[in-house]
Amino acid sequence: MREQVPTKTASPAEICFATCLLLIGVFATACDRPAGGRRLGATVTVLDPTNEIIFNPVADMWAKFLLFAPLMSFDENGEIEPRLARSWEHSPDYREWTYHLRSDVLWHDGVPFTAHDVKFSLELMAHPDILYFPRLEEIVVPDDSTVVLRSEKPGDGLDWWTVYYPKHLLEDEDPENFFEWDFWARPVGNGPYRWGRFVPKTMVELEANSDYFLGKSRIERLVVKFGGGSLLAELLSGQVDAATFLSRADLPK
Repeated sequence: MREQVPTKTASPAEICFATCLLLIGVFATACDRPAGGRRLGATVTVLDPTNEIIFNPVADMWAKFLLFAPLMSFDENGEIEPRLARSWEHSPDYREWTYHLRSDVLWHDGVPFTAHDVKFSLELMAHPDILYFPRLEEIVVPDDSTVVLRSEKPGDGLDWWTVYYPKHLLEDEDPENFFEWDFWARPVGNGPYRWGRFVPKTMVELEANSDYFLGKSRIERLVVKFGGGSLLAELLSGQVDAATFLSRADLPK
């Protein structure tokens, strides 16, 4: 029997962005078909009404999954499946969870992802200056591919929302300035896309990560365009391929 999956209340903007990412995922896994000498899906442009803050943890938006990977995610049937974690198990009282991590994951700078990155990230998120979630009772790293999380109270342990950050790049940074780190201006992740060309308040061009542990995306470039005029007008005119937020009144169009 599968464990109960934890839920997170999403805002309308997050739901729209999630839908957009779902479409991107469909395109990314589709087979290439020639069309007029051009491969379909080589570049997809997405229009978002905000700005690059969608990639910053202060917003905690779905966009983070383009750059960073969680321990687990959902398959096409809505069932939990492994990502950074190959497998996991828990103690009888659900207070201790052990995660066995993949050994083939690389950060975008080529450094291997390990259990030490998980420990570092969880402790960072529990820092008094950040407080994304409560401090765990203990985090143990028996080896590079195993992390054990112990808490005072039972939990389901199926965390699909948290992403992890590179310890080797961030361990000397001051948590007090977490949301202003230079790292967020050009983040180094372990997800399906790498940070590419960036024009502040205007656009970010992400490049498919050829070293992604689940395989390179069929969408080679993902351009996230920010702000601008009417999202519907740009979508209908073909200026963009997808928009992350439309009003209910716009949907029939």
